[in-house]
Amino acid sequence: MDPKQDRRIIRTCKQLRDAMIELMRERGFDEISVRDITDRADLGRATFYLHYRDKKELLLEILDTIASEYVQKIQEVTPIDWTSPDNSSVKLIFEYSAKNADLYQVIMKGQGRWDISLHLHEIIANHVGQFIQTTIAKTRKVPVVPPDFLANYFAGSLLSLIFWWLEKKMPYSADQMVEYFRKVSPLDILRT
Repeated sequence: MDPKQDRRIIRTCKQLRDAMIELMRERGFDEISVRDITDRADLGRATFYLHYRDKKELLLEILDTIASEYVQKIQEVTPIDWTSPDNSSVKLIFEYSAKNADLYQVIMKGQGRWDISLHLHEIIANHVGQFIQTTIAKTRKVPVVPPDFLANYFAGSLLSLIFWWLEKKMPYSADQMVEYFRKVSPLDILRT
């Protein structure tokens, strides 16, 4: 494929993502249409449908992008270690969530809340699952429950707490949330 075309596709998709994020912050996910998104991006509807089936698919791509940026940021700061004594991985999740609180609150109030929750849960569980497998290989310490169960339990509890925290307008600081989460974390069984 022509590198110029690649750049055009990347630029077009970015325009659509940016337009959708702006509109969601203004009106919420449920209140915007594909026409609104393409008008804001100054693109045609046909261009939108070349890249996405519907606005939900675009939203899921936005969430994947946010998650990828988060994982990249975590890897720059520290290897992903969900049980580190300073809980840097968990702290980055809370800080990142606080930074994007308005966007997350808009996303989580829409009709697609359940699908979005499941998607985010899967992303977190996959990363935690990889960490658990790496930890088991390094330490030869096997958890008392199956690793996939542990990863999904951790992802669910963390995601629920983040949604609750954001919905309640962050009544505790990110540091406090990390400390509280650490005290009840199911991954404590992997600490060496």
